[in-house]
Amino acid sequence: MDSILDDTDDKKSSKKEKDINFTKDIRVMLYGLGDETPHCTETVKMLDSILKDYVVDMTSAAAALHNNEKVVVADFLYLVRNDSRKHARALHLLKMNEDFKQTKRAADFQTMID
Repeated sequence: MDSILDDTDDKKSSKKEKDINFTKDIRVMLYGLGDETPHCTETVKMLDSILKDYVVDMTSAAAALHNNEKVVVADFLYLVRNDSRKHARALHLLKMNEDFKQTKRAADFQTMID
């Protein structure tokens, strides 16, 4: 009976994993890095699988920091603190995101004034 429940749980988790699909983004990145189109389907699938595993692992590790409570950005920064390249890139992306938000707010404000 436990095996039946386990199979059901596996189907549910695999369905959730199938809902998340990074292939479109991966194809854009491959093109940006100089790969020719059409991209090898196996390469895209493999990178998608690696990316999903990484996201799940990092999210699980971040959740474990606070006994599975709400995960915040600082948790991810903490996890990559010893990898200077990842940490610097994460900080850079957060700064770019904040700049984007401020620019959007300014544009929205300008639209309201006009």
